[in-house]
Amino acid sequence: MNNANKQLNKTGFTLVEVLVATSIASFVMVIAMGTLHALSESATRIQTHCDTVSELRYATSVLSRDLACLYTDQDQNNRKLLYEDAGDMGVSMLTFYTISHNQVRAAQAEADIYEVEYYLSQTEERSMLMRRVWPHPVKEEEPGGVLSVLADGIGVFLVRFYDGQQWLSEWTEEQQQLPKLIEVALATRPETGTSPFTTSFIIRPVTPQTQGMDVEQMEGANGEAMSTDAMNSEG
Repeated sequence: MNNANKQLNKTGFTLVEVLVATSIASFVMVIAMGTLHALSESATRIQTHCDTVSELRYATSVLSRDLACLYTDQDQNNRKLLYEDAGDMGVSMLTFYTISHNQVRAAQAEADIYEVEYYLSQTEERSMLMRRVWPHPVKEEEPGGVLSVLADGIGVFLVRFYDGQQWLSEWTEEQQQLPKLIEVALATRPETGTSPFTTSFIIRPVTPQTQGMDVEQMEGANGEAMSTDAMNSEG
């Protein structure tokens, strides 16, 4: 009987051993949960960055396509290109006529010339690049058309115009000719602990005045132009 009790005691666990094992298991579980949480946050940040870059690339693609198809009638009354940099206190709007074969409204007759307008709509929670497309634009009428969010998370939208001598931050109806170059800069709205993604591109409107001219010739008087489509993260 005594031998049986001794054998039982040898195969069991003492209270101290159980507490130590429980402590080790809890410690391992805490480390594992912390690792999983860190991996989850890292995956979320990576996905957010991917989504942000995707939004920026899409906005760049649509905006550059619209500007590349800028309507360039020789008659100033038949074309439109307006931009006013309102600064930090206002809304900067880029409005122009473009040629497109993609219908805005299904099953409705539309011409090939549209008025498009780009501007930032910003609140404390969101910063969106808006795009308004107006089929059959008429200068004497109030602007209309279809308004949509082109890209979310865009925090910077700046446009410059090269008139052949200098870069201008505005383009108004007083300008009699179209600009030689149009530069657009976009940047994402920076999140906490992250740097914004930025990109810029240059469009050369195809007009009778610019046909046959070299881009370097038009940039020669001022080396500020950035002829790049590169996307980067500043920080």
